[in-house]
Amino acid sequence: DICTYPAKQSGSSWVSNLTGSVAGYLYATQDVYVNKPSNASNPYPFINVKYTAYNGSTITPLTYADFKPAYSYTVTAAEDVPSVVKAGAGYGKLGWTTAPVEVNNGGITDFNGSDDDPTDPDPDDPDDPVIDDGSAHTYTLSVNDSKKIIATKDGAEGGSYFTYSSSLSDFSKDYGQTSFSIGGTAYKYGLKMDSSGSVVFTTSSNYDSTVRFYFARRKSSATGVAMQLLPAGGEAVYTGDSEYSTYTDSGQITLQKNTQYTIRQVAGESALILVIVTETETE
Repeated sequence: DICTYPAKQSGSSWVSNLTGSVAGYLYATQDVYVNKPSNASNPYPFINVKYTAYNGSTITPLTYADFKPAYSYTVTAAEDVPSVVKAGAGYGKLGWTTAPVEVNNGGITDFNGSDDDPTDPDPDDPDDPVIDDGSAHTYTLSVNDSKKIIATKDGAEGGSYFTYSSSLSDFSKDYGQTSFSIGGTAYKYGLKMDSSGSVVFTTSSNYDSTVRFYFARRKSSATGVAMQLLPAGGEAVYTGDSEYSTYTDSGQITLQKNTQYTIRQVAGESALILVIVTETETE
């Protein structure tokens, strides 16, 4: 929906603001939001868009035609989007076993990636495939059934990748339930994220890194809880809330190379259940 003239909010209604600044408002409708802020305006989100089309001193408002794609399409209902995306995501979901169109491989006919291609006229070409030397790793942080904080590197316990606080959260005590199950593993305890709780790690300078972590808020009455992923010297790249007696999955977050990150609470108390940092070879 597009307010075709400059507009402003007045109480609970929308009114024309023809004497105001030359700007309009663009906002989406019929969306389904998860964790929409309780104090959010309606419509939401509400984005200020300055007009760029003019006719002399007269404003030429943008219209639906200015935004409509030049091809036919069918809009999926907002409430169906999660199931549609999941149904089509992942290996083999699209049904292709070979490339649907012929691929130009630059003339390479036989190359297994284990050594320099003898037919390559430019072996230093940056477009050549990167050899995986096995130096990329996966790191995890969690608490086991014996209340021991476990840090692993490629599945083996040990390593000093994470720096973390040592206070623990007992899910049976704090949540009144035995455990949280993630990926088929039940976790009975977590790292307590209070005002002094945090997990700190520094990404590799050689490999691409992502992080995914799971957390829950510790008190049913604490509705303003928020967890945050913060790079050193920068703005937060993730801020999320969680319901009580369940957990929030941050999703996979792409990280900068050679950067220190901190996972911490910014409001209320939470429990950090599991942290996974994955390094991959740079393309």
